[in-house]
Amino acid sequence: MQKSIIKSVLLDSESVSCHTGFEAFRVRFNGEPDGSIDGVDVNGDNAGTCPKEDSMARKTGGAGSEGSQAVVPASLVTVTARPDRAHVPVSGGERFLDTEIRVAARPVRAGQVGRLPVAIGIVIDRSGSMGGGKIETAKAAALAVIDQLRDGDEIAITIFDNHIEVLQPRVKVTPEVRRDVRRLLAGVHSRGGTALHAGWLDGCRALANGQLTVGADTITRCFLLTDGQANEGVTDIDLICQDVAGVREHARITTSTFGIGDDYAEELLQPMAVAGGGQFHHLRNPEEIARTFLGELGEVFEIAASAVALEFEVDARATVEVVSEYWTGRRNALVGSADGPRQRLRVEVGDLTFAEVRHVVLALGYPAQAAGAPDQLVRVRGIWRVPGGDESASPWQDVRYVHADEATCDADVIDPAVARWVGEHLIERTRKSSSARSKRGDLSGVLEDESELGRRLGAFVVASPQVEAMSVSYEAVSLGMRTAPMSEALAKEAYFRSARVSRGQRDFRGGIPGGPTRPGGNPLAGESAGAPAGPVPAELRAQADAFRAQWSLLEAVSGGLRRFGNGHGRRGSSDAVWDGLRETRARFEAIDLGLPGAATRLGEVSPELAGHEVALRQVAEDLLGQALHEIEPIENRARVSHEQVAGVDFTTPVTGQVALSTAVERKRVALVPEIIAFVGRLASLHRDSTELRHLIEQVRSDVFRQLQVLGECAWRLDRIRSEAGPIFGEVARHLALSQAPRQWQAAIQRADAVAPVAGTPEAEEFAAKVLLPAQSALVLGGRDALLGIDHFDRALYAWIAGHAPAVTPA
Repeated sequence: MQKSIIKSVLLDSESVSCHTGFEAFRVRFNGEPDGSIDGVDVNGDNAGTCPKEDSMARKTGGAGSEGSQAVVPASLVTVTARPDRAHVPVSGGERFLDTEIRVAARPVRAGQVGRLPVAIGIVIDRSGSMGGGKIETAKAAALAVIDQLRDGDEIAITIFDNHIEVLQPRVKVTPEVRRDVRRLLAGVHSRGGTALHAGWLDGCRALANGQLTVGADTITRCFLLTDGQANEGVTDIDLICQDVAGVREHARITTSTFGIGDDYAEELLQPMAVAGGGQFHHLRNPEEIARTFLGELGEVFEIAASAVALEFEVDARATVEVVSEYWTGRRNALVGSADGPRQRLRVEVGDLTFAEVRHVVLALGYPAQAAGAPDQLVRVRGIWRVPGGDESASPWQDVRYVHADEATCDADVIDPAVARWVGEHLIERTRKSSSARSKRGDLSGVLEDESELGRRLGAFVVASPQVEAMSVSYEAVSLGMRTAPMSEALAKEAYFRSARVSRGQRDFRGGIPGGPTRPGGNPLAGESAGAPAGPVPAELRAQADAFRAQWSLLEAVSGGLRRFGNGHGRRGSSDAVWDGLRETRARFEAIDLGLPGAATRLGEVSPELAGHEVALRQVAEDLLGQALHEIEPIENRARVSHEQVAGVDFTTPVTGQVALSTAVERKRVALVPEIIAFVGRLASLHRDSTELRHLIEQVRSDVFRQLQVLGECAWRLDRIRSEAGPIFGEVARHLALSQAPRQWQAAIQRADAVAPVAGTPEAEEFAAKVLLPAQSALVLGGRDALLGIDHFDRALYAWIAGHAPAVTPA
């Protein structure tokens, strides 16, 4: 396209494209293809840089400037980067960097505290699976959002199945608009398929109101609610996420996703929220839709810094892994650095509220270096936009890893504060991977994840008691994930927890703490200022971590016990305990540790967890007792059957009439390996059932201290159950087979006693009517040798009855 077209579409003084993948985004968003981007060298050495970025660098003292000054007071957003330790081996190795982003508390002022207008786009899945309570509750939640918006805010509503309908284009909220939207939503009913990508994109177009870039004087967010899979139009996760990131970067529209039920694809919705700079929410039932919509809306009202990002400069030869759940933006090589070639990485954090703190953890893999190589330098800075204002940047910070030998590196003292965040984010990253693997039945993959986590986590467990507690808790969860495939519900809950903890986000499913009130006043009802949430006391954080560890332990025990049967004992059900645990967990996660009264509310959780533990101990006693009663007869029967079959004589060969005894001997020889293998299976079953009985008795003494053994018991019980039935079903047949050679020997001796003299006509008739049919019966009888003996005896007795007077003994 010509540059005039580019300028008419792109040149907004507040946003110039810096994204080399902008073309694909713009075609999908505006429908206008273009072959170039004004001012950006897409194919040259400057790919990934742009005039706006250079302008900002000049304002702040330039990239890499030591004396850079923020455009706005730097006290609003503080960025602090800390290494896990001081040295890195000359031979190469992995190091971790924790970067804290802290937003200042809301300024305390008298009177009213204003906020920028907000524009909310609600995109609702109306496909057939949303029928019943889901679609009705979703409509009610949309109305609740509109009711919380003040006049002058803006709203847009889009509904989709396999067709998309913009129910309400972007419009300023007024009493008349509220009435119109209520009327329009009343006519919405479920139907059709799920064109998720097209529905979301049209919802963003409606929110953008025909403009490529939304003005910086409005906070704009899209809420996408669905209960299904993307099965129409664009379905590739990477392509969808690239579009979501493009909308966030160029149109300034943040996307949050809400998945309801057990059928949606968390593997799509969670990355969409990460790419969109928003939040991912797992909703277990329709009642949680409105709570979560309003919870996130409250945070939108409290945004202090938008489009927050971190930029890192790292040695170009190093590998960089973003351990935390954030979108990785532009990368490009910086040529001409005094420290050699360097790569720049941008991590998109999203919008942050007053007093919010986030941690971004990077894993840096350094290659081997020559002796005397310079230190490894990492540079970090934060970038953000004040809503309604210009883009700002913090000064660059330098972090150095000094090259040293292995002994010096081994003696390094790990920073416990850094260890805490590295450990937590590594664990949550593994939880996310393992829950997805367990759900699809890849139990060995869960074990691989656990082994890899142990390798990377080892030093941090020693350095931080918090990491040690989290590690023990996760081991219990991992045990459950690799013992049996996770259900959809549990997998989604684990996925949601991982995303939420890694991004430092809240769980609003239990409602907003204290009603629709957020720190800094009641923004859902008005704009009055209140006391901001204070820092979380260390003792409350430790207590909360202990509760999470205890909850995970109880969850692991409950999940393990389900494998012992239907989960019901005389004094209760592990399912009932799990339901109670989930309710307690929802109340616990709704507690804001930074608000007054948090200690009291935590104190209310403690006796509930203790009660769940007592109930689970009773269920464990019953279920493990039932398992013992089930195992004992299996063990005894396996022992008796083994003794019976093991006493068979396999050594005496079958002899007699050559024509028949040769065939019988071949049959006997063929049966020997099968019988021997069967003897071994019986012996193994007896041994395994005996060991399992001892293990169950061991677990029964204290199920909470025997988690690994509990998982082993559950796995062994399933295997013994599956093997015992078929084995005992074959016992009688194998015993008959083991006796068949002796019975054939007796039958052959009966034939020898009445066989005519060889070479006579009677001998030929005997062979034709008795011996040959006997061989055929032996073959046709297959593995049932007794059937062959029965056929042989009938033929022999029939011949004797017809030839008795002429028989001459051999």
